[in-house]
Amino acid sequence: MNHALPDRSGEMARRFEREAEIIAALVHPNIVEFLEHGTLDDGTPYIVMEFVEGYDLARLLESERRLSPVDAEPVLLDVGGALAPPPPPRGGGSTGT
Repeated sequence: MNHALPDRSGEMARRFEREAEIIAALVHPNIVEFLEHGTLDDGTPYIVMEFVEGYDLARLLESERRLSPVDAEPVLLDVGGALAPPPPPRGGGSTGT
């Protein structure tokens, strides 16, 4: 299966670059770490991210079908924590005056 972008020098390449920059800025214990991105000699873009041992939520739900509220709570808290906006920077911020 070829996952190369059809337009390697145009809008798709710019979009890939923009998305890689956004991913690189996401830093949270519950988000896989972005390591690097670039373009192969043939023009194929790539992103390298941290490898995480274990299984993903989709696999867990395949085997369990449903999570009890007790089992779902930590999952939802982890996901919610990763999606929550970061707190504003302390000190040095604008006071609005």
